[in-house]
Formats: sequence, structure tokens, C-alpha cells
Amino acid sequence: LGFRHYALRITNPLTTQLRLTEEPQPMCRPAYLIFALLSASNSATSSQQIPEINTDNGTPLNDNECSLYLAQSSISGAGFGLFTTRDVQDGEGILPYAEAPNIPICIVEDVAMTDWVHHAYVWSGRGLAQFECADVSDSIITLGSLCNFHTYLLNVEGYVDGYDDEAVDRFVHPSAGAFSYHKGQHFNATRTIAAGEELFIGSSNYVVFIDHFLTVRAIIACLFTALTSSLQIDKFLYFFSDYGEDWLNTREGTFADNVPRFDDFDKAGKILRIMRDTFLNSTFDINDEVISLVKDASGVLVNRVASLIPDTKAKYEALVENLPRKDDSDKAGKILRLMRDTYLNSTFEINDEVISLFIHAARVLDDRVASLIPDTKAKYEAAVKKHLDEDSLYADEDSLYAMAIAKSTVVNRGVNWIKENGICMDNILPGKSTIPLIGQGAFANRFLVEGSRISPVPLIQILNSDKMLMYGVRRDKENNELRVEYEPNGKQLLLNYCFGHISSKLLLCPQSNAVLINHCSSRRNGGGQCGINGPNAKIRWANEWDPDTPVWLEMSMNQLSAATAANSRGLSLEVIATRDIQTGEEIFLDYGPNWEDAWELHKNTWKPPTEASGYRNYNPLTSVGGKAVLRTINELEDNPYPNNIITACYWYEYVAEGYGPDEMGYYMADDYIYKGDIETSSELWHCDILKKISDTHYEVRILRLQDGLDEVLLTMFPRESITFRMKQYTGDQYLPGAFRHFIEIEDNIFPKQWKTSFDDA
Repeated sequence: LGFRHYALRITNPLTTQLRLTEEPQPMCRPAYLIFALLSASNSATSSQQIPEINTDNGTPLNDNECSLYLAQSSISGAGFGLFTTRDVQDGEGILPYAEAPNIPICIVEDVAMTDWVHHAYVWSGRGLAQFECADVSDSIITLGSLCNFHTYLLNVEGYVDGYDDEAVDRFVHPSAGAFSYHKGQHFNATRTIAAGEELFIGSSNYVVFIDHFLTVRAIIACLFTALTSSLQIDKFLYFFSDYGEDWLNTREGTFADNVPRFDDFDKAGKILRIMRDTFLNSTFDINDEVISLVKDASGVLVNRVASLIPDTKAKYEALVENLPRKDDSDKAGKILRLMRDTYLNSTFEINDEVISLFIHAARVLDDRVASLIPDTKAKYEAAVKKHLDEDSLYADEDSLYAMAIAKSTVVNRGVNWIKENGICMDNILPGKSTIPLIGQGAFANRFLVEGSRISPVPLIQILNSDKMLMYGVRRDKENNELRVEYEPNGKQLLLNYCFGHISSKLLLCPQSNAVLINHCSSRRNGGGQCGINGPNAKIRWANEWDPDTPVWLEMSMNQLSAATAANSRGLSLEVIATRDIQTGEEIFLDYGPNWEDAWELHKNTWKPPTEASGYRNYNPLTSVGGKAVLRTINELEDNPYPNNIITACYWYEYVAEGYGPDEMGYYMADDYIYKGDIETSSELWHCDILKKISDTHYEVRILRLQDGLDEVLLTMFPRESITFRMKQYTGDQYLPGAFRHFIEIEDNIFPKQWKTSFDDA
């Protein structure tokens, strides 16, 4: 499989034009995307109930102001980005819930990357998803797919929320395998985020799967427009997630050489601080020539660092004018300790008003020092905890300058501008659907007036729906998966969450939390329909906020094919309220008559798994729990686990001087203890239990054959770092005959030129 590397330039929101920069390069393996889901209906109720919302306290949110917006990125020319319009504290959730389920997808077919662009939006299937199948990727929508990336300003990180395969019983319910059991991700702030800031995502339990593919999203070039005029801006790539700097470092000799890394910002910050300290104590005039000399001298050492140094006196002064100095930081540290000591011995309550009054008083004396003092009770308490024993409020003064340089690379949009020009992204709240046995649904987070936009729906196209077919596989000597069946044995779960038309093989798959919206219609009596009122929402093309959509709607299938081969996308839908929707009311769409007929046929002909199918000896993973009795490989011969259950161990490769195996080949592992909920760890490996040493420790074998690596033997391995996982290809989504059907786009808005078969096109 070969694939070309591209440099991309954003010319319109969420759309790319590409320029070829390299010859075809050999790829190790194909990467595949999965995308989010709309739960397939089994039955519905006409009455609306307060949902079980997936929040920390289990209660629905009340009417509230939107705080998450899609708007023009603060990085010039980088398309859209996500913004918060409220202050978010370090460690706090951007939203108080996992926004929507993620869906794993596994493909072994050699898919032509010219047929779909999903591979450019894929996250690796680390964590829970990796046990679904051998080569797995994960779709994490909205925050996971729409957040941009900045090498220094990362402020958001995702954490897996969990897995629930007890949502339905595969032996009882025909909806088994028709929706994802993966609960999605919580996204938390990795530093304090001020209202109006753009969200820049970094990966934690997940890493973006771009080992072999460039993303299609935007250009890194525009990230540094203000400071990199000497560079060829249009040859950078701009990443929409934290791909990790290792990816850039492996592209030596390409555009990646000129992309500033995190350390480059730190070095540039140090140079800027030295410049300021030197100039403050010098007698010569600072001018453009002096500044340029510093920049050129830096460039002799590291070009990327030099690109971040201002090249004129005006730019230099703009950067350092309001930056605190070392003595300012010392003074602020003393003030903080004075505040702490005073409050410890006082009887009045510390609150934001008291702290604000203190800052205003300090500002009369010194603005720069006042700027370093935390301005809320929460920030004050965090600062006291962090800097309690430090001589300065910021022990690393250079980081202040690095942050100033980084922030100069983005535009300060401002909360008012975002609210006026952005699109609200948190009108939808996830919760257990009022329709039984179909998983989650979408609920109104606030009152939605008739005709208002509920959610934008950026789309990713798949030209040929046959790419969703699944086949039996085996592994070759190089550990690659190969198809062993010529007839498909199922379809990817992704199909259920894409839009399509009965007369076309084109699929359009959403990137927003609109995937939560379930089906209902007034066409049938009972059986899960919503009565005479019908659904309360509909879809339409997004001709207002996505200017590329009307252009793409005029394209032929050949033109769509060419655009897809160029890794481009340009279509968006939006969900509109067809009547007033109350807070907490579930939102429904009509999936179309063909979808409804297919679901009725499936319910009427469905049969539970048989013994011969291999899916009968089964126990839900959720019911097993991490504390079940462990069995050694010898014990499993007489008393095996159910076919779908395996043991998994928390492990990572530790390298240190003096650390090695004993004479039997075992590594000491008593300190492999996961700090957190092991059920959501991304560092779990399939392992065998070789021997029970005690109730708390075992001998284990880490199995890495699937990755082409040798097994690892460990002794004194902690029981708390062993849990259970599903065996690959045994989950409900792989059940023979699991329901699959796309969501229909109404005939009157589906372009006529797309109503043709893929082969004809």
C-alpha cells in the first residue's frame, strides 16, 4: 500500500486544498477510521421523560448559557476551531460529561484511500477499543475531531469514560450490536483556560493514529504567521489533535523541520528574556538592525527557534511591554504568601470579591505585579498549593516569555465575538434514551425554539458503501491480517451512523454530537414510534455557516471522487428544531421509510446466536469486573473463561540501568501499579496468568505477538494491575446479522447526480 504525503492549505472553514510535496512512500499498514453513532431504534415512547444524563451527579443540566462554540480558529487560516466562553480550571471538564459514544472500526480489506477520507481523522484504538479487533481505530467526535492542535498551547486532554456491554442482552434483544457500548471520552483542561480561548487538544489515553498518514485538516503554517514571515508558510501542515512531536521528528528533511516544537518556544522565551534584561541595562539604542542580528544569530543554531524571535523593534516591544520581570515575580510570590498567612489567621471568608479587591489595590502600585496575582479563590488556592515553598511565584521565569510568544501566534477572538460569530456546540446532552434497549439518546440541554439550529453536522464522505463490508481474516507470517472469506460476514458499525440514499453508494458520516439523535416517525402505530406529532427535528444542508456545502452539492460523482482522492471534504448538514423543544426533552429525527422497513424486517426475522456460531458461550465483560477470580493457564484447561473473556495486565516497557530479567527470564514487576481506574487505562496488554504467588501477586506473561514483538515474563506482578477484557471479534458488533442501515437523506434534498451506482460513476 502506497500513500502520498500532502501539504494542505485551508481556504474555507473545514475544507482543504492540497499540494503534493513528496513521492509515494511505502506504508506499513492501512489505518482505518471509525465514526460516531446514532442508536438504532427498537421501540419508542410518545411521552418524554427526564433522561439519565451521563454526568458526574447523574442529573440533567438546567437551562444554561452555551459555553462551547464552533468558530473561526484563532490560528489565522486554519478553518474552524472550538472555543470555551467560560473560565475552565486546571483539571476541570470542558463539559461535565462524555459527549457521545466512540465507535471502534476494524477493516482488513486493502481499502483504497482514494475512496474515503476517514483515515485522516482517525484516533488510535488505544485502551478499551484495542480489544475489539486486531487493527482498530477510534472515532471521538466534536472535541476529539474538531479541536485544533498547537505545539505549545495545548490545554485539553481526553480520558476514556468506560464500556457497557450489558446495555442489551444478545440472546434476547434484536438491537444487540446495533450501537456502540463505548461511552466516549471526558475532556479535561490541562491548565487554566480563560473564557474566549480556543481549545487545543492533546492526547492521553488515546493517541492520534497518524503513524502512516497525514491529517487532512489544516496547515501548521498559519500557526506562526505573525513571526515566521521568512518561512514558506503554505508548506506546513496544521494538526487537529496532539499527534506528538515524535511524528514531526520522523519527517526529517520535510516541512516538519520548520515546525516549532514545545522546547523551541521555551528556548525562544529564554532568548527574549535575555534580550530584555540586556537591553534594560544597555546604553545603546534598540533598533530593527539589532533585533535582526539577534534573530539571525539564533538562526545559525536552530532555525525553528529563530522563527519565533521577533524581527523588528516594534514586534519586540509589543511582546515584552507587559511581561512581568523577575523582581515582579518575586514580589508577587511574597504577596501570595502574605495573603496566605493573613487568611490563615483571619475569621472572614476568602472569596472572589475579596481577592479582586486586593488585586485592584495592588494594581494601583504596580500593574505587572498585580497581573501575576491569582484573581479568583480557586486560582489563589491552586497557586498557594503549587508555590508554597518557592521564592518566586514563577520559578521558571522564561516560561512566561515562551507563553507570550506562543499566544502571539493566535488571535484573541474574545467572548463577545465568539458568541456573535460562533455556533453553539452544547445544545445536546447525552443520556439514556427514552426508547428502551438502544443505548444513549440526545436531550435538549436548554430550551430550543422552533426553527433554531440544534447542532452543526460536518460530514466526512465515503464514496463506496461496500467499504463497510467485513470478512473473515487470518494472519500471515509478517503478522498482517488477510481476508480468508470471499463472502462478507457483516458490515461495519460505522454504517449505522452515516447518512445516505437508497439510490446511491455515497455515505456521509457526522463529526458532531448529532450522532446521538435517535429515530422516530409517525408512519407506524406502536413498535417504537413517536405518535401523531412525529419527530421534533430534521436535517438540512448547512448553506449558511459552511460556504463549501453549496459548491459541493453541485459536484458530480467524478468530482467528488477527485476531491476525496485529494483528501478533501466540504459537506455539512445541520439539525433544526421542527417545533419548540423543552429542556430535558429527547430529540428525534426521522431516519426514513427504507430504514424503518429494514428495522421492522430485522426485528421480525432476528434469531439469537446459536452454538455453531461461536457467539453462544458468552458473558458480558461489564458483569465480570476486574476483581473476579484469576485462573492460571493450567486452571483454564479445566475451567475456562467464557469465549469472549481474556485477562489483561497494566504494563509498559521500562528501561533503566540495572533493570533486567533474572536467570529464568523474569522481570521484577511489583511496582507496576496503575494510579487511577485500571478499567480506563490505555496501557493494558493481553496477558496469561502463569502462577499465583500470593493473594496479591502473580507471575504473568505479556503477549505481544500481535504487534510482532516478543513476550515478556514478569514476577511479583500486582493483582490490582490485572483485569479482564473482551476477546477480539467476540463483541456484539460482530454478531452475524447485527442490524445495519444508513440514515436516509430525504429524496427532495439529495442531489440527483449522486443517484447512481459507484461503478457507473
